[in-house]
Amino acid sequence: MAIKVLEVFTLLAAANKAVHQAAHNQLSTRTLHSELIYSLSPDRNILESLITFGIAEESRNVLVGIFDDESGEKMVKVAKKIDGKPVPTSMLTQMADYERIKQVYRVKEPEYNEETISDAIVTRIATKDYI
Repeated sequence: MAIKVLEVFTLLAAANKAVHQAAHNQLSTRTLHSELIYSLSPDRNILESLITFGIAEESRNVLVGIFDDESGEKMVKVAKKIDGKPVPTSMLTQMADYERIKQVYRVKEPEYNEETISDAIVTRIATKDYI
């Protein structure tokens, strides 16, 4: 998943949308976590969203989203199940696959530079349900 997430702001926009949907009993998926994945996707097809942004056998970089974990207990439990090492979220831009991001979000050349691509992606996340 991480190679298709450009920066933390994009992830936070999707998480905020997922929490908002949950708070209003309007989840499109069954869980808050799958809603986060669905919210990241510009696609309205839940299965396609899960395939594109979910974890797969060949996944090498993953982002873990945990909700409602002030104590950090849930994160500790999840971290024990991951065979890998944590890296700072500031590394996302270095791990991002820009060509794949461009393809997934259907970003056109005028929008595709480091200063505006995040805006284009967040706009697609925010407006997916209205267009």
